[in-house]
Amino acid sequence: MAADTLCPHENGPAARLSIGVIGGLTLEVGGVPLPLANRRARAILAFLALEEQRSVSRERLAGLFWPEVSDRQARGSLRQALTDLRQALEALGCAVLPESRDELRLARDLVDLDLTLAFTSLARGEMLPGLAEGTERLLVGCEDLSPEFDAWLAQFRRATLERLLRRLEGGYGDDRLVSAQRRRMAELALRLDPLHEAACRVAMELAALDGDIAAALRCYGALYRAMDRELDMEPSEVTQALNARIKRGDIAPPPTAALPKLPPVTSGLVLPGPSFPGHALNAGILAGAPVVAVLPFRCLGPDPVPPSLSEGVVDDIVGILSSVREPVVISGNSTRHYAGVAVDLAEVSQRLGASYLVCGSLRSAGVQLRLNVELLAGQSGAVLWWGNYDIADATSFAVHQEIATKIAFTLVPRMQQAELQLSRRRPPESLTAYQLLQQARAEMFRLTRASLRDAQLLLERAVRLDPDYAPIHLGLANCFSLRLGQRWSIDRPLDILSLQTSVQRAVDADPTNGAALAMLGHSHAINSDRFAEARALIDRATAYAPNDAETLMWGVLALAYAGDPKQGILRGERAIALSPEDPFRFRYEHFLSGANYTRGDFDAAAEWGSRSMARNPFYLSNLCMTAAAYAAANRAREAREVAAKVLQVEPGFAVLERLPGFPGRDEQARRTYAEHLIAAGLPA
Repeated sequence: MAADTLCPHENGPAARLSIGVIGGLTLEVGGVPLPLANRRARAILAFLALEEQRSVSRERLAGLFWPEVSDRQARGSLRQALTDLRQALEALGCAVLPESRDELRLARDLVDLDLTLAFTSLARGEMLPGLAEGTERLLVGCEDLSPEFDAWLAQFRRATLERLLRRLEGGYGDDRLVSAQRRRMAELALRLDPLHEAACRVAMELAALDGDIAAALRCYGALYRAMDRELDMEPSEVTQALNARIKRGDIAPPPTAALPKLPPVTSGLVLPGPSFPGHALNAGILAGAPVVAVLPFRCLGPDPVPPSLSEGVVDDIVGILSSVREPVVISGNSTRHYAGVAVDLAEVSQRLGASYLVCGSLRSAGVQLRLNVELLAGQSGAVLWWGNYDIADATSFAVHQEIATKIAFTLVPRMQQAELQLSRRRPPESLTAYQLLQQARAEMFRLTRASLRDAQLLLERAVRLDPDYAPIHLGLANCFSLRLGQRWSIDRPLDILSLQTSVQRAVDADPTNGAALAMLGHSHAINSDRFAEARALIDRATAYAPNDAETLMWGVLALAYAGDPKQGILRGERAIALSPEDPFRFRYEHFLSGANYTRGDFDAAAEWGSRSMARNPFYLSNLCMTAAAYAAANRAREAREVAAKVLQVEPGFAVLERLPGFPGRDEQARRTYAEHLIAAGLPA
């Protein structure tokens, strides 16, 4: 949501209501949770957004949510719920529920509904994660409001499932779409309805045409088991005949070579350079970090694709993933043997010791080149992510590397999310150090005092399991960094020392870890005014990991305070381009706000700060910077609005008490920052 919709401006855009129904019900205005405890009042908003009829009578709402009481009592309860709703919405400047005597409706042009986004994403063959398992995830937690509402909810879930399947059927049956997109839609339909034979046949045939025989046969096997279990019958003769044709090779071309017999890979992991410490890599494996293998991309289409092009993109992806160090990546030399070979992905995964596989294809038709990429769970073959990229200039090395960079930095958060979900299904005592790290990261993202404490406990447990894994120490340093940024330190010098100790341990464990080196430089600049040392560390970090978003991000404020805000801003913009799905993107935007503030571009600082605020309205460090930027830009009304949010997050906030912890190159810069905060309306 755009940052300028946080509060209504005179003659400006109105505040918008975001409603999430996939999973538990969420209500936000401009990124700020709607402060409304009444569960039925909250459900009324969702019902009005989801109901096909534009207007709903008061009588229907009263009977739906309060059927157990008299009509008079039900109407009274409805009036109170609507009063609570309007007060909560109006407090955030959102006029989405206009007054009405008999019928109620939402101003739908002010409503953003995640279910609408889900249907939009289907056009790309994608499904929002919370909906991919089925429509039973819709409005979870709202089932016990009343028997009548339960009946409506059950019908709504069934109708939404049918609607999803119709959309998917129309997509995978459309020959105008590319094969990979149709295949993805068929697989999604089969995931929603495991008994969907038509979708299964399309998925089987398209997988076979791509040369992915193993995936085609897995589709059939899953359908066979589901029909046997649920219906006590076998697939139809048409589906069985297709399975037989695929097994005979009547659809897929025969493999060009036999499947190579390779020993298990134990030493084929990528080493970025001669100075890379092998113990750090081994520690990553011992910590339980996932291993990913990037298989050679298939070349498809009527026109030949130069093998060097496919190999170059794969090598670039491997190189970028290896610089990130998480996950561990198998060397490209250990997977080249699979080029042009029809393989069993589960067997390849086991042979390489890979938790995840990256597969892809290059299709050429004239001057157009389309790259399709999939991230698969190694053993199950489940598709965790799918994307495509158009390559306009097949001869440009820079274009290839840019696309490979985008792919790599989309894969990493997908794998981290998969590992987080896996860890939540395991007993706590069996978690690996890496899985504890993923759970700690999720806690840090919540950004509360309690969640930071929980994250620290998880990370300290992970350190005991594997003290030589650098990302764990980096995670601990992040905990202290967020606590300092939120002004929650009881003992600020001790937390600064703990931060620097943790990040130094990360550097000791892996001396070429770009993110650790850059974070150490950031700490020197922000907390100790050691700008020359910070600059040297930032340069060294970038040399090791020039395309790592986190490495670039930690250099933004360090360079700005070291006297080079322009270079810091360029790094920040590059970091954001490389991290479209990073849950901590709000911090990237905040650092850009700070760099622009240091440069004196207060309007740009306010804009980046507002973006960060829309993404995470509880990040106190950013709220302060944004209020100061608005004040410095003489935008008094906006400055006061953000200052009010500072006091909501930290009611006892006083500017001069926090002066030693404020950012800046010197004492005068900190005092100027404090003056801007006071001008914004914060108490001195």
